[in-house]
Amino acid sequence: MKAGDFAAFSGSHGVSGTATLIDSKTIRVSSFKHDGSAPGLDLRVGLSTKSRANFVVIRILGRQSFQGGTFDLTLTEPLDLNAFDVFTVWCYEFRTIIAEGKFRRP
Repeated sequence: MKAGDFAAFSGSHGVSGTATLIDSKTIRVSSFKHDGSAPGLDLRVGLSTKSRANFVVIRILGRQSFQGGTFDLTLTEPLDLNAFDVFTVWCYEFRTIIAEGKFRRP
């Protein structure tokens, strides 16, 4: 993967948005929406061949709502651009995928 690759995602609880690789250490989440009804969400990345429960959590959102927000996520070790190809919005209360998208070229 490289800068500019993106993953569009949408799912239950009004979750939608786009995750874009800005550089080797930054993912920008834009137009992020969540109605606040899911009990506990986090944002995570990993390889599509792996269990989402074992993906690396890069931000915990909890139950807050978003109406089209934009924010940057900083990738820390051991994450590099070869460590993931999927962006997932995960409900940690029920251990299930709320929304996800696979990174692809623009």
